Amino acid sequence: MKISEEPPSDGEAANTETSIEVAGDSPTTTVPDGSSASDSESKDARIAKKRRLHEPAQHDENQKQRMVMVPGSASFAGLPFDILEIILERTGFPGDVISVSKTCRTLREKLKEQSAAGLWRRMRNAVALPDPSDVNFMENVEGSNEVVRVERFVGKEAEYTAFVFSEGDCEICGSTSEAIFSSFALRLRLCGNDGCREKMGTNLETCELDGPAPWAEFTPTLETPYIIDPRGRPRYYPNCSRITRKDWISNCSSLDMQERRIRAAQTKVWMKFCVALCVWRDNWQEGVRCVKKKNDTLAKNFAKKEGWKYIEMLHQTSYGWFHHTKTKRREEITEEELEKMRPVIAHEFHDFKVRNDRKKMIKLRESNKKDIWKFYQKLMSQPTIFPILPSFALFLQLPSMKLLQSSELMAAKVDVKTAVRSRGFLKTMVKEEVEKWVETAKRQMLATMGGSTEWNHMVAARRMPHPVLRLDARWKCKLCNTVEPKYENDGCLDFAGVCRHQCRDKTKQKRGEESSAAWDINNFVRDEQACSALAMCLMDVEDVTEEPSETWKRIQRKCWSCVSCDPPLVVYAQNIVGHSHRHPVPMRIQIVERNAFWSRERLPNAPGISQWLKKNYKDAKLWVEKANYGCQYCPKTEEKPASEKDEDEKVPSSRPSVSEISETALISGVKVGDAEGVGGSETKEGSKTTAIDTGTQEKKKVFENKFKFNGLRSHLSSKHKIYQIRDEDFWCHEQIPEFDAFRLFVDYIKLPISLPFV
Repeated sequence: MKISEEPPSDGEAANTETSIEVAGDSPTTTVPDGSSASDSESKDARIAKKRRLHEPAQHDENQKQRMVMVPGSASFAGLPFDILEIILERTGFPGDVISVSKTCRTLREKLKEQSAAGLWRRMRNAVALPDPSDVNFMENVEGSNEVVRVERFVGKEAEYTAFVFSEGDCEICGSTSEAIFSSFALRLRLCGNDGCREKMGTNLETCELDGPAPWAEFTPTLETPYIIDPRGRPRYYPNCSRITRKDWISNCSSLDMQERRIRAAQTKVWMKFCVALCVWRDNWQEGVRCVKKKNDTLAKNFAKKEGWKYIEMLHQTSYGWFHHTKTKRREEITEEELEKMRPVIAHEFHDFKVRNDRKKMIKLRESNKKDIWKFYQKLMSQPTIFPILPSFALFLQLPSMKLLQSSELMAAKVDVKTAVRSRGFLKTMVKEEVEKWVETAKRQMLATMGGSTEWNHMVAARRMPHPVLRLDARWKCKLCNTVEPKYENDGCLDFAGVCRHQCRDKTKQKRGEESSAAWDINNFVRDEQACSALAMCLMDVEDVTEEPSETWKRIQRKCWSCVSCDPPLVVYAQNIVGHSHRHPVPMRIQIVERNAFWSRERLPNAPGISQWLKKNYKDAKLWVEKANYGCQYCPKTEEKPASEKDEDEKVPSSRPSVSEISETALISGVKVGDAEGVGGSETKEGSKTTAIDTGTQEKKKVFENKFKFNGLRSHLSSKHKIYQIRDEDFWCHEQIPEFDAFRLFVDYIKLPISLPFV
């Protein structure tokens, strides 16, 4: 009797090799020359490795000892095989042995040896897996004594177990799945997602029973259509429709009659074996579902009796892994096992509660800090009640804010929103603490200014403000030399800005985040340029009251001229402080009279136009690219009057005469005819001038004081050494209506900008 292998079809030929060969973390495939792909890749990597340019690092004895003491899988792999066999057999599930074989090369080689066949056979019998050498999986070839069987797995227990229990990728979505094959005959693995099952139907070819296709006898098919269409009761091969892969179809027309009979017998045996595997899989999965239901019921009752949440016990304690392992082996959990695990579960529940409470506290602390920042912004929007506020970092240090961030308040699960919502006490407490902090800051700032200490014993009056609140009191931060956006045009800070200032690190953290530089009154120095400029304004304004707001309104009603600039520039009151930093010495400033202001050829720009153009708003982009701006420091281009043109015509031309050219040509050895050609007679066409004539008639390109905005910025920085453009540095040839609309909007939502003589 001659025994032949089962058929490998055209599609199966590429997938006939099923092995447990796994080295390290990645699977090893077999290459044609018999060596592994990982060995060949490592050999290529060694060849392509660069030559070492230095000596290897030398480790001292302590490092070597630590390196040796690192635990690994070698201790487990070094066990005698009989002990290792007993340990693996106690796992009770062949898939666990497959996982162990993938941990290292040593264990893989041990479990591949023929001496391990008994272990694999006992593991197979433990789960009642069909025996491939059974008589039911043999078939006589018609017209001969030849018998075919599942030769691929007969006597190869390791390969058989790996074929059934190894994990793989879903054929549709590609995700790694622990599920076994959905179809053993087609080697089809699906992850269980309904979408993958529906898409798989488009990759298969169907043949109905009433009209069999030529390929149906020689090509492996699905064991049951229930795999891709789980409706109704499953019907198994051969009492079902034939469904196979489209790329496996072959009618075997090139084979002779005997080969066709052998091929048909091989396909029939293989399909019988795969159907048996499918029946075993369905029974196994049904048993797993029944055991899981019983274990879930027992565990839920146990958790309810102990006052625990079952879902937390399943996912946050070691019981979850115990439950998963017992269910996978179809073993029911007993009450005695749960009683033994009670102390362990209780300790793990305690650790879980501690971790969970810590996470909640951290989350609540972050949420409270965000709510405090929103509360701080709300206080900033109330300048009449809170005219001066400390920086946010200092605001968090107030006693009331520390209370909101305390662990006691968070343990009571009271958030900032709830505390702020209660009327009265918190807002009053914050107001008193802020006022107390501001008074302390005033005394410290007055000490740095060298002012009289009598102010510390006086009550503030409307017409007699504190020295640090006067208009001519300005400071700069000597640590970061930056200001908040509100003071960007001034380039310095008043007392309210000093209190609210927060140094920004080089990382440019967002507003509300803590800075590495702590706020201190000694971080600020007096801005002498701004203070002297404002002092001169106060001297020039008549009927100055002591109240800063009224005084500032009087200054805004005037128009000012900076005499220190060449030529003198008209500066609005809003730009005086920022413009003062242009001059190292105190800026000289004077008032522009009404008639002189309105008689100017071009009125100065409205305040804020340079910032509007620099910030590149949507409406400003068109005007940035338009040549519409003139430099205030360059002379204007004007046409000469007619009298000056007549005088220019009377001036004798500097063009040499023909005789002069001839004399020059004789001295230099040039012929007269050539000299005349050089000197400047026109050509026959009369379209070109000579070289000397061209040189004398060329004039410098007339400077036109008209730039694009970015071109004007480059012009100011290169020619006039002005690196920060301001409103007073240029004028506009055309009025910009979009900026006027922007100003009206800003005036509507903010305090109106006072313009002189308006």
